[in-house]
Amino acid sequence: MVATFDPDSGDQTGMFQIAGTLGDFTGNNPWDPDTLGIFGNTPCLPQGAHRVTYTAQDDCGNSATCSFTLTVADQTPPVAACDAHTQVSLGTNGMALVDASTFDDGSYDACNDIHFKVRRMDANDCQDHELLDDAVKFCCSDLGDTVTVVFRVYDNPPPAGPIPLDFDLQNFNECMVQVYVDDKLHPSCVAPADVTVSCESFDPTLETYGFATATDNCCLDTITETRNYNLFDTVCNKGTILRTFRSYDCAGLSNACTQRIVVEYIQDYWIKFPDDKIVQVCKGSTDFGGPVFYRQDCELLGVSYEDVIYNVVTDACYKIERTWNIINWCTYDPNKPCIEVPNPDLALERPFILPGPIVSPFGTTGGWAPTVVKILPTDSTETNYSIFWNPDANCYRYKQIIIVEDTKDPVISGCPATKLNLCDQTVNDPQQWNASYWFDPVTGGHDLCEGPVDLGLSATDLCTGANLIYRFLL
Repeated sequence: MVATFDPDSGDQTGMFQIAGTLGDFTGNNPWDPDTLGIFGNTPCLPQGAHRVTYTAQDDCGNSATCSFTLTVADQTPPVAACDAHTQVSLGTNGMALVDASTFDDGSYDACNDIHFKVRRMDANDCQDHELLDDAVKFCCSDLGDTVTVVFRVYDNPPPAGPIPLDFDLQNFNECMVQVYVDDKLHPSCVAPADVTVSCESFDPTLETYGFATATDNCCLDTITETRNYNLFDTVCNKGTILRTFRSYDCAGLSNACTQRIVVEYIQDYWIKFPDDKIVQVCKGSTDFGGPVFYRQDCELLGVSYEDVIYNVVTDACYKIERTWNIINWCTYDPNKPCIEVPNPDLALERPFILPGPIVSPFGTTGGWAPTVVKILPTDSTETNYSIFWNPDANCYRYKQIIIVEDTKDPVISGCPATKLNLCDQTVNDPQQWNASYWFDPVTGGHDLCEGPVDLGLSATDLCTGANLIYRFLL
């Protein structure tokens, strides 16, 4: 009979009856107490100390017993088999915690279940290498390195958590693993929010619209920016700008993110057209003023004029009708018409000179309020020039009147400064210069002497030019 006991608790775990027989051998004397008893095999006994009791019984029913303790021990260490080389990738927190069982590659023990512990071979700020633990930790300081790991196999379960290197539950074995630590996680890249702005408030440096942010599990190197202006008009500041940011970590991995900046174009300029002019200098400057603009923020304005000169004008030397053309190159369409802005004229005959009108939105106050005036003297009511303002105007056209008055006398040159004395050597002709109202005090008669005389002078006038009329009086 064999009684088995749990080696830890001491509790009996089983009772096995093993039948036996008396054996015989050559020269055996059955009357001597050296008779051989033959027993069968016990079942496989677990490790530990077990009580074995022998019982002998004779034919008369008498029996006797003897007992002893049988200790079953496993003194053969388990076989440790591990991967010689493996690779570990760090996680989002910059660490990787690898369970000891991960390194097992077929370890075994002949008697018991096997259990694992692991540690780093060399010191590191990531984990203590002087203790065995259920898992080994890798950190950013290991990145790109090959770390030697000691993998230990026990045939009895050690306690959970870290244990000292000399902790020994009977048998263990070890093997080494070369672990390459890498990082497969790309850094994050967070672009600033997309924005939509007007061209009036657009910041061409783009600094107003923020910059990307990035994080990495271990080491962030840099963030770059590229700008795509393919869909943007840099002259008129309208369209879409794409900013592409790319973050790089120290391992060379990268990630990209994009911000979209939409710049909406707004045409919102106001105009004060030039005043009509009356000038008294014929050949003076041709600068008679020009249009003045307000709220010219996004517009690329082109200003030109064409002159038509009228030389026959009442009470003036000549008149210039200067037609101004104003276009915004950012929106101009040559196939569309211009807004014709009329020149206010309050006189039926000669034009009444008025200040140039202001064309601005209705309700504008202050110095840029729209002009309110009659366009023609026959109009029943005044016209508010805000009706000619249009935020979507293709172009504007306006006619300025310049009247040039001639208030300067012609300039005569070549006129003798003193009286001319001429010597007449011709025969006097009584048919010429002989009248009763003429009298020659030298001769005392009415028949004046005559002779050919060549008189000449020249004159200039800035207004009339070469079309001067000459008259002389004797």
